[in-house]
Amino acid sequence: MDSEKSHRRFIDKYDLPYDLLVDDQQELVNAFKVYGQKVLFGRKYMGIIRTTFLIDEQGRIERIIESVDSARHAEQILTEQA
Repeated sequence: MDSEKSHRRFIDKYDLPYDLLVDDQQELVNAFKVYGQKVLFGRKYMGIIRTTFLIDEQGRIERIIESVDSARHAEQILTEQA
């Protein structure tokens, strides 16, 4: 949901070889149901629910990882089976 400018800075900072989607109108987060209530230190707020969608070459969702482990997410993507 960040701005295009924010995404561009992130791409430049990490020298990413691909584009990032911009969803400043919240269309995708609503369609994929990844925007909702979160709780941090007892405080409730609305935000992005971290979720990974693995999409195949035909554009179909192959797997959804809802319990994202930030510290080992790359390993989680490569090793866990659906």
